[in-house]
Amino acid sequence: MPAATPAPAVRFELGTWWKDNNCYDLGVYGIVFDAQDNRLEDVTIEVIGEEDTYSATTDDDGDYDIHLGSLLDHPDGATWYVQLREGDQIVSEKIEWNTSQNCDDEDDIQVLRLEWRRKS
Repeated sequence: MPAATPAPAVRFELGTWWKDNNCYDLGVYGIVFDAQDNRLEDVTIEVIGEEDTYSATTDDDGDYDIHLGSLLDHPDGATWYVQLREGDQIVSEKIEWNTSQNCDDEDDIQVLRLEWRRKS
C-alpha cells in the first residue's frame, strides 16, 4: 500500500487579492506579512503551471513578483496553482486560478495580486 502524503502545515492564509486584465503579460505579485502585519523576507512563492514551475522569494519589504511570460506563451484557459514554501515545506494551501487570452472581458484573469498572512 502506498504511503500517505502528509497534508501541508498551513502556516499562511490568503488575505486580500485582486485580479488584473493585462493583454501583454501573465503574472503573480504581492506581499507576505507575519501575524502582526510586518512584511516577511525570504518566503518562497511558487506558481505551478501545466508545463513549468516558477518561483520567487520575498525581498526585505516582503514583496514578490513572478512574471509568467506573455499571454501567447501559454494556452488559453491554462490552469495555475500558487503556494508558499519555507525551506522544503509547503506552508499554505494551493490556490488555483485560470488565465484567459480574452483580455477584453474584465472577469478574465491575466495577473493576480495576492497578499498572504502568517496565521497567529
